Amino acid sequence: MRSHTKSIRLVVLSIAGFAVGAVLIATNSTSAVVAARLEKSLTVMSDAEERACGRSASKGRLFPVDTSQVFTSADSVRIDSTDFALGSRGWTHFDINPTVAMSFDSAGWLWDTYGADYSAVVDRLLEQGSASPDLGDVASHAALLDTGWGEGSITARLNTISCAFARTADVRLKPLAVALVIALEGPRYYGPPNTAVHNHGLLANFAIFDAGLLLEVPEWSTFASTRSARELPLVFSTCGMMAEQSSGYQYVNFQMWRNAISSMQIESGAKAPLLAAREAIGALLTPNGHLESIGDGWGSSTLSIRRFPYVGALWCPVHAGSPRGSGWAAAQMRFPKGLSQHVLRFGPIRAMHGHEDNGATTWWVKLGGSEQQVLGDRGLFDKTDGFRLAFERSAASHSVLEVGGSSNVGGSVATKAITSSGAIHYLVTWATGVPRTRAVVFGAASARIVVVDRMNPNDSMVHSYTQHWQLAPGWQPSGANTASLGALKLTIHCLVNGIETPLSPQPILHNTDFRQDVLAWDMQCRTSRAGRVAVRTTLQVSR
Repeated sequence: MRSHTKSIRLVVLSIAGFAVGAVLIATNSTSAVVAARLEKSLTVMSDAEERACGRSASKGRLFPVDTSQVFTSADSVRIDSTDFALGSRGWTHFDINPTVAMSFDSAGWLWDTYGADYSAVVDRLLEQGSASPDLGDVASHAALLDTGWGEGSITARLNTISCAFARTADVRLKPLAVALVIALEGPRYYGPPNTAVHNHGLLANFAIFDAGLLLEVPEWSTFASTRSARELPLVFSTCGMMAEQSSGYQYVNFQMWRNAISSMQIESGAKAPLLAAREAIGALLTPNGHLESIGDGWGSSTLSIRRFPYVGALWCPVHAGSPRGSGWAAAQMRFPKGLSQHVLRFGPIRAMHGHEDNGATTWWVKLGGSEQQVLGDRGLFDKTDGFRLAFERSAASHSVLEVGGSSNVGGSVATKAITSSGAIHYLVTWATGVPRTRAVVFGAASARIVVVDRMNPNDSMVHSYTQHWQLAPGWQPSGANTASLGALKLTIHCLVNGIETPLSPQPILHNTDFRQDVLAWDMQCRTSRAGRVAVRTTLQVSR
């Protein structure tokens, strides 16, 4: 987004209801209090504009945008290889990937298209509002998505309109903003009472709050602040995890709510839930600051361990009737020659940004001068390829026991115990489906994991089982049961009902960032048989 600091400043002064001369008069008068209040008002308005404009532009740049046809008779824009019609008969679309459609509906791409020609941006926004009016809360979800009135698109467009109003003070934008705010106050809002607390709800409240400041409708800001304050206690569980089943979104939620408390001026006591959330992030981080991507989103290797220090193990068991934020365990373990860190997933069935990862573990080790992620999580590439997204969310992309080629469906509960030797023992038990358990023991004397999967089918049919071990990028299979990375060697022994079974290395893509991936390996232990099955696997890292 181009910078137009001087024009923005003048518009902000106009919106606040003061002439530029009024600032000079107040500053030179004896009324320092008046001047201070005015300066504070201008700062608040400027911050709101920066937030709204930043969110608008970012939505418009989610995907590649080709605006070469905007100024021709075709009057269309191409976003991520999809053409969207503009004009009085445009601005609607049919059966388009929702994320790509939201990038178009946001109209945030208009800033790069028209630059400082703000009046042209306003004309397009007015055109959009006329060509695609709100169908109302009673319309089908598909119809709302096709017309740009799904909750995500509404939020994104409100930011664009707020930004445009801040830069032009064009009163014709106000009816559009009113319609968008009304929609976000109703049943389309992604949050209580119709759905659980979600980051989209907070994004909507941010948009409403800043729209209230910039369009001078204080009741909007009050509504958004009050609703956010009411929902904050519902975001994180007592162990500090939120319900979106994703390590990446845990960090996103922490950042967003910290900013919300500050910008919406939520009472200072509301910071308490964030303390547990910060400690949870510290437990999920490896000692070198890496946040493995568990669930949707992308991990990070740049988080500060000073900001998110490790203060103890994370344990979020499933509480009866209160699944929010449950299903997470993490710990760091020191042994004579090194250090290890693990994260174990269990809990409710997949929801929001979760994956079919019940029973999965990630694992990081440090031996001597070598430190590496050993078992990773594949994360996701993006959300536009439905087939790939389904695979990345499935059991086949996680270090779990996949049963019969189906997803790792069903929720689970877990117990935790620390043995006399200091080893940590987890037992995951599935609540529905085929009776099954997974015992996971992290050794206290070395970089060693022992995993025992037990299946007890209630029929006599032959079932197929694939135990996946998702190696982090860089590891290369060096035999039927070994892999290496630098000075480190990983040995995997898999016993099926007591019989040693060779592993089958399979190439798989590991996602490192948005639409970025590298080759990695999935070490698979496979078997097909009837009756009870016990798959015992030992993973040992040595140097």
